[in-house]
Amino acid sequence: ISQSAHPPPRRTASVKANVNSNSDRGKNMASFQSSSSPPHPSSITAPPASAWVRALEVFQAMKEAGVSPDIRTYNDLITICHRCGKLDKAAQLYATMKSEGLRLDARTFTTVAGVFSKLSDWQSALALIDEAEASNIKPGYILYTNVISACAKKGEWGHALGLISKMKASSVAPNRITYNAAIHACCKAGQREIGAKLVEEMKDQSLGVDVVTYTSLIAGHMWAKDIKSVIGTFKQMQADKVKPNGQTYASVLTALTTAGLWK
Repeated sequence: ISQSAHPPPRRTASVKANVNSNSDRGKNMASFQSSSSPPHPSSITAPPASAWVRALEVFQAMKEAGVSPDIRTYNDLITICHRCGKLDKAAQLYATMKSEGLRLDARTFTTVAGVFSKLSDWQSALALIDEAEASNIKPGYILYTNVISACAKKGEWGHALGLISKMKASSVAPNRITYNAAIHACCKAGQREIGAKLVEEMKDQSLGVDVVTYTSLIAGHMWAKDIKSVIGTFKQMQADKVKPNGQTYASVLTALTTAGLWK
């Protein structure tokens, strides 16, 4: 009896699948499986440096076994590459996801925004907001914060403020980390007065200020060679019982040295 030979259908699976019964490579990824909700950046613990190599080995094994990587697989890979500092590889995986026509989810956009932020690629990060909305996904505060952080690194204060406004209009409350990123963007671009207004806005909303808030303001005054404001902000920092860090002291000392008040 003859049978028509048809190739087996392609399967889809997440990285958690054991793609090779004679190998435990599939298990290497199990510990990196994340929930659908992205973790807050402060809760992330970096995996071993070699984790991304093992993850990509499993990824390749899946393809060789005829298993099509799904959205969760790609999200896991991007997360691991991100945490291991392999930012270009993470960005490449994102591009591959899009080229394969996968439906991206909230975790994808949030994680990739963090990648672009570390790459200081504010244009690509900013585009993610529109891409998420085009996919009927409402950007959350972590996505917004990552994009604002990307803008801050290049001093794109206008975009940072625009995103703060858009968050409020969308009923997404900016938190202290979000405001700190916007303040840094303003101060880096020489918009110290606007940065100071954002600090007052934080206080009005009872978000609290921290060492990052004040250090950004002091750095902005330092860049402007405004020694009076540097000293005044530093005193206000002490009055608010916020402990300075090394970067704070460095900015103050640089300002004093520039002004000829410290030798």
